[in-house]
Amino acid sequence: MASQTISAEFDPRRVVLGPNDGRPRIIHTMVRVQDLDASLRFYEGGLGMQVLDRFTLEAKRATAIFVGFDDHDAGAPLELTRYWDDEGPYTHGSGYGHAAVGVSDAPEVFARLEAMGAQVIMRPGVLVPGGPCCAFVKDPDGYAIEIVETSDRRELSEDFDPRRVILGPRDGKRRLLHTMLRVRDLGATLRFYEGAVGMQVLERVDVAVKRATGVFIAFNAEDAGRALELTHYWDAETPYSHGSGYGHVAIGVLGLEAVVARLEAAEVEITERPSALAPGAPSRAFVKDPDGYDVEFIETRRD
Repeated sequence: MASQTISAEFDPRRVVLGPNDGRPRIIHTMVRVQDLDASLRFYEGGLGMQVLDRFTLEAKRATAIFVGFDDHDAGAPLELTRYWDDEGPYTHGSGYGHAAVGVSDAPEVFARLEAMGAQVIMRPGVLVPGGPCCAFVKDPDGYAIEIVETSDRRELSEDFDPRRVILGPRDGKRRLLHTMLRVRDLGATLRFYEGAVGMQVLERVDVAVKRATGVFIAFNAEDAGRALELTHYWDAETPYSHGSGYGHVAIGVLGLEAVVARLEAAEVEITERPSALAPGAPSRAFVKDPDGYDVEFIETRRD
């Protein structure tokens, strides 16, 4: 692999690797964007996020900006990557669903985004009976964003159990909650993420009105905001398309070489073997999950 040049302002201490405790965790979700300024107006001005890190990759002719909420328990950031030579809009496909953002004031955040011109998918309401208020909008590149009420100002029904997965802690703190992907075969997908990767199922939600099942998985129930929502629509008959916009979910692990060897033994497709982007940068590798989504594994550290 050709050596990459990373800009001097690149700081992997918390955004790329996450906390230095060596625990595996989801550390970011990457999407490709056309206009970084427009994206930042949406995520910073509309959702109240901030730029946590940025770097350039000269050989890839790309700039990556990490946005999120500046706290270790505020969820896995979004990596917004702009490829300098890409001219047309990215396609979305049918597979990638959305990123969910938890806020204390979902209707107010929704109103602000609508006033900024965000395309509305669903106005604030209750999606799951007894559940929290939520809304859906599109960002400037057309990616769906779910806005979820995380405060305790509205009592949830007794039979609704979010267990820190859908809502995160009910402290009203802003955080990224999860990334949703549509999957064809929940059994095969869970064998990959549980059996091969080592994650665990934290919650399962059946939504009869949508004829769908959502399974939330993460490495630890205490990792609020670092979950995947794997959604299976019961009547889906054809594989989901991927489009060119959604990139990958990145997972930090200790012992990257051993992880890749285990995945290879499980006949997982390895698309990029362990290597570093530049001197001093962590090693990473790419694989395909059963639905063909790219998953990046990054060597984390224990200080």
